[in-house]
Amino acid sequence: MRFAIQTVVNGLALGSIFAIIALGFAVVYSVLRMMNFAHGDTYMVGVFTMLSLSLAGVPLWLALLIGMALAAVLALGVERFAYRRMRQEHPIMPIIAAVAIALVFRNVVVLIWGTTTRSFPEPFSHPVTIGGIVITETQIVTLAVAICVAIGINLFLNRARWGRSILLVRQDVEIARLMGIPVNRVISIVYAIAGALGALGGFLFVTSYGAIDPTFGFQQTIFAFIASVLGGLGGLSGALIGGLALGLCEQVVAAYIGVMGPQDGVDIVVRAADVIVHEMGRGDIAFTLIGKGDCFDDLVALRDRLKLSGNVEFTGRAPDEVVAKVMSTADIGLSPDPKNPLNDLSTMNKTMEYMAFELPVVAFDLRETRVSAGDAAVYVTPTGSPEQDVRDYAKAIVELIDDADNRGRMGKLGRARVEEELAWPRSARAYLSVYQRVAGPPEGRPAGTGTAETGQD
Repeated sequence: MRFAIQTVVNGLALGSIFAIIALGFAVVYSVLRMMNFAHGDTYMVGVFTMLSLSLAGVPLWLALLIGMALAAVLALGVERFAYRRMRQEHPIMPIIAAVAIALVFRNVVVLIWGTTTRSFPEPFSHPVTIGGIVITETQIVTLAVAICVAIGINLFLNRARWGRSILLVRQDVEIARLMGIPVNRVISIVYAIAGALGALGGFLFVTSYGAIDPTFGFQQTIFAFIASVLGGLGGLSGALIGGLALGLCEQVVAAYIGVMGPQDGVDIVVRAADVIVHEMGRGDIAFTLIGKGDCFDDLVALRDRLKLSGNVEFTGRAPDEVVAKVMSTADIGLSPDPKNPLNDLSTMNKTMEYMAFELPVVAFDLRETRVSAGDAAVYVTPTGSPEQDVRDYAKAIVELIDDADNRGRMGKLGRARVEEELAWPRSARAYLSVYQRVAGPPEGRPAGTGTAETGQD
């Protein structure tokens, strides 16, 4: 139950960000019936500006306001000089224009800030534990802001003069114009609202996961589009609901089960999670680590030091029903055992359990792990550099998470190996032949005559 609640909390926090971003996308579509695929790249400039201002010593709240204002102004400019001229053109023309504008803004970001992933300040990082559920300050702030935005937009549209004008233009542009409503000004306000909301959502996203790069805008546009479609294109309340639903659906789980000792490499998982969340910006990946051992307390401290309380859960020793639930809902299994003489020749129980639950595995390239998992695992080649091994392991996790078809294929291969090639009836004769070569056959019976189906002599 705790695992399920933690997943829901993480999903709702992520979904709240998607909801704010999708609201900006949907408000434009609801008025103009035009998909603004430059949405994310437009406000990305504002978010990068926030980063530069905060690094220059400007208070983060002020940097946020300036970034939102810049995003609103850029959105106004895009509407005035690009989209307005194309309202009467074929519907494909504004989409082509949007893609071109997105590329322009993306290249502007690359020219000014470069192509590398940049770290973003995390103002709300302390976790709060309630009944075993870890909620970060960022998640609390995100949920609160999303609620305030939803209420504020509703009040603005229904109570404010310009809000009611937006609703009239949304109903029928020509009738609104005949009624004396300044349609162009109303549409400009819509774009400004969309840009500001996008920048706010982008700010919450990067402060949650501590990283931003030039692909950020495109990713956010896709999330906004999917959330809007889930909620029904054109409906603002639907965009909010679609964003929350997307956040819940986006959560994927990487699971570890086993001992947590010095030789087990669980610290590699925690450090890989740090790379995935804070450098790659992948807050949609949650880590659930089951088990205990000599390093347990140190691993929990490492997680907290790396500000991963909302992303990495340590369950400690867990009853069978919890193990079954986690393994049944996880997306991949983690076998981070580092290469050494012992691990290289050891069959890892965790790997067998992952395959039994039809989970694809991410493991280091160990001799015995290859024998056990075969094609049911992705293998990371050890480099001898701990830092590089962590980054390679993180990359392998993300690549497997992003390849749903391969995950499904590998999971089925693993399950088939457990049921067929590695099943006791298939393995018994080989094991017995080894024992008999070492100890000799039972008295009165030729070697190799044990019963393969039962393994009994």
